[in-house]
Order: sequence, then structure tokens, then C-alpha cells
Amino acid sequence: MEAIYTVSVFGHPHTTVDGQTISAPEKLAAALAILASQPDLMLSQRRLVSMLWGDADRAKANACFRQFLVKVRKLEKQYGGCLLIKSGKLVSYDNTIVQVDLENALAHDVVNDARSGNYSDLATFVKMLALPLLQAVNIDTHEFDDWHYELSNKLLNAKGAALSVLMEQETDPDRLKQIATDLLELDSSNEAAYRTLMKLWGEQGNYTKALKVYIECRQVLLTDYGIKPSLSTEQLATTMGIKEQSSKPPSAPFKSTGNVRTAQADKATAQVEQTLRIGSPRMILLPPRLVQGSA
Repeated sequence: MEAIYTVSVFGHPHTTVDGQTISAPEKLAAALAILASQPDLMLSQRRLVSMLWGDADRAKANACFRQFLVKVRKLEKQYGGCLLIKSGKLVSYDNTIVQVDLENALAHDVVNDARSGNYSDLATFVKMLALPLLQAVNIDTHEFDDWHYELSNKLLNAKGAALSVLMEQETDPDRLKQIATDLLELDSSNEAAYRTLMKLWGEQGNYTKALKVYIECRQVLLTDYGIKPSLSTEQLATTMGIKEQSSKPPSAPFKSTGNVRTAQADKATAQVEQTLRIGSPRMILLPPRLVQGSA
């Protein structure tokens, strides 16, 4: 059975029916995203209401939920199917009728794709996470903030792990440059991404830009983390002749060692497993309430 509703919760949330965007009740996308992140796609009504409307005034929150359900039922009457299932004290959805992209993202096995060399699937996964989760959705409860913060970091870790594998196997210079740039947007201390950009510019004979990348790497690591570049980064800079700004770059374009690509990919796969197991401490999103509180 083909799904009736397709709900995208990345970027600005929207719901479509037969490819056409429809007007959906406020907080529907957030409610479905929360349910999609649960093991059985279900949550207690009390918990869902608390996350979406707060628990300071339980009677008011429950009234808001009832009004919300009325709007959902009107939508269901218009297009068919059931968007939300309320069974006793539980709320859920049927993923044969409602397709939520977050559910697919969370089900993606990055480690398995890395081991199996399913690079096209990894690229699709990365593309799926191109935009933030529930962008511009305004829900002012501590419980929602905590859920959004934890899940966003989990997704960013998985995206970073996927990009690391793709970077080690990609051979097209333009795509490789974009992957490395995307990695640095997630984690400005990722030395492997800096080294990749240094090699790319060196292979093109543009040592000015290679030097700029190396200097940026040193500055970011020192300023933000109080550390120096790793031995691998320093050795690459020395080999390329850009360790010091006054160094004269070699006359011939830098040539990277292509036969280590497979070994690097294996190493990247191992790093993926570690990253997804313990998480990356550098990919951190602050809950909105903490950002506001520090202003």
C-alpha cells in the first residue's frame, strides 16, 4: 500500500499528498518527528502533550491537544487515511500511510554501508540531512528542546561519519572538495578534511590556497582547542613545502599517494564505528534555551 501522506521534517517542515504540499495543522510535523524517533513509533499521550505544549498547565495543554486532533481529523477526512492513531493512552502513526523522512534517516545503517562499500546510499543519506531538523519550528518547552538537541547531535555524528567514508573513497576533485568542506562545517577541527583540501590544491599547483588551508587549520586548532596540528598534517605541509610561509613551494604539482586510498577507507570505516558508538564531542548544538540564557 502506497503512503498517502509524505512528511518532511528536515528544513522547513511540510506535508504532501500526491506530490502536492498541503496545509497541515501546526505542530503536526513535530509530533510525527517525535513519534518517528521512538522505537515503536509510539509515545504516551501525556509525554507527547508535555513535549509539545508543556506541563505547567496540564488542563490547558490537554485542551490544546484536543483542538489539534480536531484539525488532524479534518485533514484525514479530506484526504483519507489516518495521520495520527490514538489508542488508549498512546499516540502513534501507521508508516504504511504516513511516510516520515526522519524514520528513514534513523533506520539508515552507516556502518553497514561503509563496510559494504555502499557509497551511493551514504551519499543519499548525507543529502537527506542537508538541512536542519525541524528548522524554524517554534516549540518552547524544555522537553522538546532536550529531545531536539540530542537527536540533532546524533544525526550530525552519523552525517559526519558518512562524509568521512565518502571523502576517503571519492576521486572526483570537485566532489571531494565539497565533501571536505561539508565535513569542516560540521567539525572545524577535522584534520583529515584539511589535509584533503591541502592535497587537492597542491595537485592543482595552487600552493597559495594550500597554504591558506594549512594556516586556517593551525589557527582553528590553537584558538578553539589549544592544540597543534597532528604529525600527519605537519608532515604533509612539509612535503608540500608550505610548512612555513616563507618556504618556496616545489616547482612540480604535488602528487598524492593514490595506493593508500583503500587503507584510508578501511581506517575511515573503523572511525565510523567508533564515532557512532561514542559520538563526536565536537559536533555540538546548544538547546535554544541555553543559547538564549547566555545572551
